[in-house]
Amino acid sequence: IEVARRLSAGPEPPEIGLELLFTVCEEVGLAGSREFDASLLRSRFGYVFDHATPVGEIVLASPTQYRIVAELRGRAAHAGLRPEDGRSAIQAAARGIAAMRLGRLDPATTANVGTIAGGTGMNVVPERCELVAEARSLDHVTADALATEMVDHLGDAANATECDLDVTVEKVFKGYRTRATAPQVVLAERALRCTGYEPRHIQTGGASDANSLEAQGFPCTNLADGTERNHQPDERISIDALDGMFEVAIALFEEAARGV
Repeated sequence: IEVARRLSAGPEPPEIGLELLFTVCEEVGLAGSREFDASLLRSRFGYVFDHATPVGEIVLASPTQYRIVAELRGRAAHAGLRPEDGRSAIQAAARGIAAMRLGRLDPATTANVGTIAGGTGMNVVPERCELVAEARSLDHVTADALATEMVDHLGDAANATECDLDVTVEKVFKGYRTRATAPQVVLAERALRCTGYEPRHIQTGGASDANSLEAQGFPCTNLADGTERNHQPDERISIDALDGMFEVAIALFEEAARGV
């Protein structure tokens, strides 16, 4: 908004147009940008300022992510009187999770079990357990195969513990790769250099609204915004980083007006 205010306050109208896109629910699977129709945009390309690394980094690759929601159903029983009559859904989930490859599997691939819930009481063999997991990779095929592998482990665990299993797998977002010579990347490099930052090309394990726009064929590049300790209780962004990104945003507009 401050960029638009600065540009509109000049003595002459800007030489080129500026489109601002405000989205919602980015942190829950890019839910807002996934529903946006990118064909409404008139720009040739765009930028997102949403990577939690030092200003100057340009994201050239972002992963594909699958969300796995699994519900395991066993049989409730009194844990002290008749445990042999029960079928523990939590035990089934734990067995499946223990078999999974989690964390960083290679430089381009990660897997995680983010939430797990189940049971009704300490003295009850738990009848139900639900977990939510994810698989990510910069390689689409690898992400797909990893999600399948994780589901297979849950299926094996359910069979071994005589529990039922319901699973839904959703591709939350598709990954992308951008050429270092793409117009929006070259323009970003110029804008960064003229504001005192040395451009650096990176790959990321995170996603942004750029994933949604790229999936619709609209070129969009994610630029680092200087956020520190993201997704931690003490997450922050310094005033210097905010000021720096403001100057970069202005420079992007000015460099675009000069031509790509």
